Amino acid sequence: MNESKPDWVKQKCLAAIDKYADETGKPPLVAFYGVAFKPDVDDFRGSPALSIAQDISEQREKVVVVEPFASTDLKLPIVELAEALENANVHIILVKHSLFLKEYFEATARTGSRVIDFCGLGK
Repeated sequence: MNESKPDWVKQKCLAAIDKYADETGKPPLVAFYGVAFKPDVDDFRGSPALSIAQDISEQREKVVVVEPFASTDLKLPIVELAEALENANVHIILVKHSLFLKEYFEATARTGSRVIDFCGLGK
């Protein structure tokens, strides 16, 4: 397992967030999609995605998470998929939950939105 991958993903996320802020002059609302350990499960133990979202939320103030399997306190603001698609400026897909598949292109079609897909959801 590549132990440096979460750090690489985090740096890519921060670069995209900063680029949006530089281009628009305002901080984006960032939505993370999926923070479970793997797709379509409610297990968050040892999840790199959860760690990435938590680390970035500590550095940036406008972060939400879409996690349909959240049943525990993740110490992150959890929102519904529709709310994130409507309001977020930067969409970061970390876990390939099946719920996200049909909504993927809605996020990519929004004017001014950035979509960063780390799990191949759009393929």
